[in-house]
Amino acid sequence: MKSLKNLLVPAIILVALIIVAIIWVIAKPSDEIEEEITAVDIYTASTVDVASVKLIRPIEGDMTFVSSTDDTGALTWSIFSDDALPTYQYSQSSITAYVAIMTSYLSNSIIHSDVPLSDYGLENPDYTVEITLNDGTVNRIFIGNATYDGSSCYVMLEGDENVYTVTNIKRQYAQQMPIDFLNSQILNIAYEDISTVLFERTTDGFSINAYCEVTETGDPIYQIFDPYQIQASAYFENLMEYVVTLEITSFTDIPEEELVNYGLDNPTFHFNIVLKSGMSYDIYLSNNLAGFFYGYCSSIDHYFVLSDQQIQGLETPALTLLSSYVNYVNARDVNRITVNYNEIGEEFVFEIDTESAISDADASVYLNGRNAKIYTSSNRCYAAVLFEALACITIGGIDLEANPTGDSVMDIEFATNDLQVNTLSFIPRGTDSYYVMMNGEYTMFYVYADELFENGGEDTYSYGVWPAFELVREAIDNNLNGIYDFVVEEA
Repeated sequence: MKSLKNLLVPAIILVALIIVAIIWVIAKPSDEIEEEITAVDIYTASTVDVASVKLIRPIEGDMTFVSSTDDTGALTWSIFSDDALPTYQYSQSSITAYVAIMTSYLSNSIIHSDVPLSDYGLENPDYTVEITLNDGTVNRIFIGNATYDGSSCYVMLEGDENVYTVTNIKRQYAQQMPIDFLNSQILNIAYEDISTVLFERTTDGFSINAYCEVTETGDPIYQIFDPYQIQASAYFENLMEYVVTLEITSFTDIPEEELVNYGLDNPTFHFNIVLKSGMSYDIYLSNNLAGFFYGYCSSIDHYFVLSDQQIQGLETPALTLLSSYVNYVNARDVNRITVNYNEIGEEFVFEIDTESAISDADASVYLNGRNAKIYTSSNRCYAAVLFEALACITIGGIDLEANPTGDSVMDIEFATNDLQVNTLSFIPRGTDSYYVMMNGEYTMFYVYADELFENGGEDTYSYGVWPAFELVREAIDNNLNGIYDFVVEEA
């Protein structure tokens, strides 16, 4: 005896075939004869000749596209419906393409049948396309049901008794709503037009406000001014590039009571972009929900969806979005650096004169009045070790709530070629870190003790400020013809 499984499989297949046949019989009008013909242009109008296209739709509601010309003579389309928005919010290219499709009807078949038009959905059609030309001529195309295989739909031209089939795209397009024509680019602005940028996120309370400056090459640089003063990093520049050029994946309608389900009752991310003209844009985004961000913008009256591939960097750690150093300077911009190690009462003066780098042959570098252009046998410049320790003091963290008090363990004064003087001071923060003060004001940053006191040993790129000074002093005292190889003591 055959197993039950072996009997069921053919039975299931048979039932499926019967269902398909029933659907075909129901969907296909009886006595229908379809005559294949050479492609016939049922109706076509050039978009430049069209004054308006009206979609008459009992269910979705009517929608009308009206043409006009701007001062340059360019064709512009406006949308009129119960939920239409200002013209500038719509994509003109999308509307123009849509009008071209809905004013051109090409058929490869004509239907001969004695059945009533209602069987084709043409007695009271779901969609009527009313095309008004610039000369006042009005033409109407009626769009009926889809054919049994779903590839085509039935249409009629007013004044023509024939029933034709055309691609079902016509019926699908007739169902579109104004939301489908919204401009997918949230912002269309140039970097040079941006004044300030605010970025906030609720996950960690991170918030920065920055000026946007554009270099001679057209690249933006963001100088943060609130809550601290520091240049933003390349990671923030990349994030803003995503924002400024953002393309929406799709628009969506979200009822107010469902905003919480999409993370939009309290958006995770917020951008405020203020232009030099005074115009301002606000963009709000949810957290990442299964690969998508939901959001809204002050310039658009609909919610939208973004793929997480369209915007990256929103969750970048706070410190990574900032310049790594508390006071980075170029050697060519500085002429003197004075360091006071207050705890031990010592001081050194580092004098620099170079057009580019300290290790350049033409550079002049002195430590406490002594030539500091000393090299290892592998051509590592000791003066460069000290300068890197001074210019590249790395931020350890942000502490917005601190109120540093007490004496500074070390002061570093930078005198620049443009006669600016900035002084960094370091006030103890526990046992292994220091609050950073700039000209007596708290920077909101702290650094770890290693930045000031680490002995890097053989790794001359890991020295703190004071051990780097001691290393250079040792090289000056013990060099032979400008060469000195220091010995690392074993622990």
